[in-house]
Amino acid sequence: MMRGIGHFLLYWEKETLTKKGTCRMPRKQKKFLSLLFLSGLLMLLMACGKEANSPIVAIANETEYEEVVAKDVAYLYFGYDDCPYCKEFRPILEEELAETGQTAYYYNTKKRVNDANYNEVLDTYDVAFVPVLIRLEDGKAVGSVNLDTVADLPALLAEE
Repeated sequence: MMRGIGHFLLYWEKETLTKKGTCRMPRKQKKFLSLLFLSGLLMLLMACGKEANSPIVAIANETEYEEVVAKDVAYLYFGYDDCPYCKEFRPILEEELAETGQTAYYYNTKKRVNDANYNEVLDTYDVAFVPVLIRLEDGKAVGSVNLDTVADLPALLAEE
């Protein structure tokens, strides 16, 4: 006697398909599977929407970095996804950004490591460790906050 997934698949195929290949699944089972599928789709859409509304925008390439630096005022956030300190810093940063209506541009130091200007970027802003948020005015750093100085974050974001 066959056991496991193979047994289930043979049983399901035998019970749900007729000789013509049409489905004869019971109506309740169809409704349940439809609801299950729609629930999964809804959760996926909610997860995508949550990321899209984040006040932190990832920098995808060197060109986007140059566009950020060219702004009159910009906030550049250095970190990487699996950094434990960044995981502690990021929710605080997101909350403050949302409250002030600001946007920070995320320079992922692990993903950008192969960029031609990687070392130049880190040297320009004296980034020795992450996480750090740097306020840029006309491409020049005028202030920064890290996990140790996170209490200064509201003041940095409020500067005019």
